[in-house]
Amino acid sequence: MEDSTVRVDIIHTCLVKPACPSQQPLLPLSPCDVLLRDYTYNRRVLFYPRLAGGDEYSLFISTLQSSLSQALAVFYPFAGRLAEGQDGRLVVACYDEGAEFVEARIHGVAFAELERSSFDMQAYYVHLTRWASYSRLHEGSAPLLSIQVTLFSCGSIALGISHSHVIADGFSLWHFMSSWAECARGEPLSLYPSHDRTRLIIRNPSHEMAPIECFEETQDIDEGNKKESIKQRAFSFSKKMVGKLKERANNEFSSYEVLCAHIWKKVSKARGHGHDVKITFGNVVNMRGRLDPPLPSGYFGNVLLWGMATTTMGELQEEDLSSTASRIRAAATIKSKAPSGWREALQAVACEDCRAERLGTACGRAWGTSGALVVVFRLGDDPSRGWVPL
Repeated sequence: MEDSTVRVDIIHTCLVKPACPSQQPLLPLSPCDVLLRDYTYNRRVLFYPRLAGGDEYSLFISTLQSSLSQALAVFYPFAGRLAEGQDGRLVVACYDEGAEFVEARIHGVAFAELERSSFDMQAYYVHLTRWASYSRLHEGSAPLLSIQVTLFSCGSIALGISHSHVIADGFSLWHFMSSWAECARGEPLSLYPSHDRTRLIIRNPSHEMAPIECFEETQDIDEGNKKESIKQRAFSFSKKMVGKLKERANNEFSSYEVLCAHIWKKVSKARGHGHDVKITFGNVVNMRGRLDPPLPSGYFGNVLLWGMATTTMGELQEEDLSSTASRIRAAATIKSKAPSGWREALQAVACEDCRAERLGTACGRAWGTSGALVVVFRLGDDPSRGWVPL
């Protein structure tokens, strides 16, 4: 399965508009949203094998488009465009310009090959979604959601999802996807989205309310040592492997914490940082359910903050796994449990030019808590056998 022999051809592109007008022309954004302004589009690929005796492809495409239109009527920010409001702040202009819908064909690889490899990461996966090279230059014109349906010769499909991280985090993405699938199956929505960002918006940002340590940026210490080519890989950790890591950390930490600690130590060592170089691990903290009072369960947007664990390369490599896991836990706890921690962090983002890609040399997120789930668009669909974050 050589990457050079695989080709993806775009067959058709259109815009799918909401089934009814959006309820709010200009949607303000919270600091949690704006923090991700320069972040690349979030991209996911879901793989579906061909249904034996299933619907014709053209009918399936028609169903996807019509149900997407219905879903966009309630998830209307995905049909808007980023713009600057009268006060210069970033907003979503919800004038129903639509989400991008792309049809494509893939040549040079069989779906069965991907199944046999358990959908292991491939370089050409980047062509199964759009907007891999998004930048701020595209603001105002780029769709905030792009869907690409790529057809294999056997009739199986890859469903690529690409969206602006400013609009939604992982939980909100899967909320949208499951709601879209409900529309496709003719079912009522099980959870309606809430677009009220009032609780997370800082009206009058104050430097006095934003301690400098909330977000401490780190220099790009790899700038002069970048390799000519970088390959993306997905690693699986068995229950047994994770159990051994937890034992090394005295069984005092969660699977996520010990994995993050292990990866931070190993990645930093592989990068060859100097003994006294300051390095940071950015722990993505999901604030849903942690706020008091909590946000609505259907809150649509970003509710993520960064818990920054910082030390030197020497200290990181010399301490045991338990100590490193403790650093990661402490950084997340400060943001999620301190009475004013999350509000101070929002103030810091609102006051400063804090951008997600500048906040750490390593980053961790628990995908299992992002709401990732099987998305079934048709009755009888074999659930997606693989999904890939790009």
